[in-house]
Amino acid sequence: MIGKKKLATYAMTGVFIAATVTTVIASNVAPGSESDPLVTKSYVDTKFEELKSLISSSNSGAPLSETSAILSDEDRQKIITEVLAKIETAQAAESHFVPVKVNKGKVLMGREGTEIILRTGRAFVYSKTENGVSDLTAGKDLPNGESVTKNHYMVVPRDDNRGVIPISDCWFMVKGDYEIK
Repeated sequence: MIGKKKLATYAMTGVFIAATVTTVIASNVAPGSESDPLVTKSYVDTKFEELKSLISSSNSGAPLSETSAILSDEDRQKIITEVLAKIETAQAAESHFVPVKVNKGKVLMGREGTEIILRTGRAFVYSKTENGVSDLTAGKDLPNGESVTKNHYMVVPRDDNRGVIPISDCWFMVKGDYEIK
């Protein structure tokens, strides 16, 4: 029978060998390859462009799948155009501020990460929670009902019905997803 010390030695040796093999295998993964679990923005952009060109070229007469044969070429092209327009709009919304007019009494609701700057008019923070909107210019949290200062950089921290409500017609600069209710 094997003694406890020998058994412990064999177990430790096995663990050491397994750890060494795992480290060697993991170090052989090239960064940016298909085996690498992390991806960069350039990789995603490349794959997006490949998908975009595949969708654009799908109108060459050969259906992408059996279900696409049900659609006419005109309907398929219309769907492709709409999807590409939505993708481009989403990319543009993420990349720059857009001017948005919100009339008195309406609510500008931002999604998580939406950036808002009040340019003209008067508005208050709108939130259904005790927390509000982050005013990064002032370095504080603005709770529900707090007055919004013009030209202050604000961020909606969560997607839980937070935003701003004008008490006069206002112009905002907005970057990110938003909705006017």
